[in-house]
Amino acid sequence: MPWCPVCKLEYVEGSTECPDCKVKLVESLEEAEDIHEEIEEMEETIEENIQPMMGETPDEETIKAIYEMRKSLEEMPNYKAKSDMLAEHRSAAFALLVCGILGGLALLLNALGLIKLPVSGFSLTMVYVVMGLLFFIFLVCGVRSLFRCRELKPEVVKESELKEKILAFVNERKDAYKTSEELSPEEAYLEKCKTAVADVEAEFPDLEPGFAYYVVDRFAGDLTDED
Repeated sequence: MPWCPVCKLEYVEGSTECPDCKVKLVESLEEAEDIHEEIEEMEETIEENIQPMMGETPDEETIKAIYEMRKSLEEMPNYKAKSDMLAEHRSAAFALLVCGILGGLALLLNALGLIKLPVSGFSLTMVYVVMGLLFFIFLVCGVRSLFRCRELKPEVVKESELKEKILAFVNERKDAYKTSEELSPEEAYLEKCKTAVADVEAEFPDLEPGFAYYVVDRFAGDLTDED
């Protein structure tokens, strides 16, 4: 049965919106409680940070509007930057190759009698088989990560160039992101961010899902600030 995340009332199957709170219903009480906790945390944040600047407590409609805008932005596809992926593969390749090489070297030195592992007989044979296979897998995975790094490098360059184009586009349209002075700072930012993302996706239709929001939210915050 659907539940309202604001008032936490249960509704009949088929209902999609709470008539009192004017928000979309969720599928379970657990999800409603989780969202309700987020709203309470948001209210506390507003009271602690935004209220002193505004000089008054935001009404319920303002809080609901902030919640709806934040929800719509959070529902956008999550984009993982190619630069972050490259850094992860580099560190993984280094760790795997080091473990594989050092482990294989230890087995080789033991076989040559230069070092002595604290096992012998059948146990030593199992160590050679199991650990040798494990270190070989480490080496294979490390090499694969290196090849993936090589594939990602041109994608990182392309991503960086596209990011700069998007930032330039947003900067040119800075005046289009003016908002009402009646909005709270958080509400105004969410509204500008949502508008900017829509503009970017319209101007660059071939973007990967979530890339527009990733650039606007992470890099264009200062460009959408009002003077």
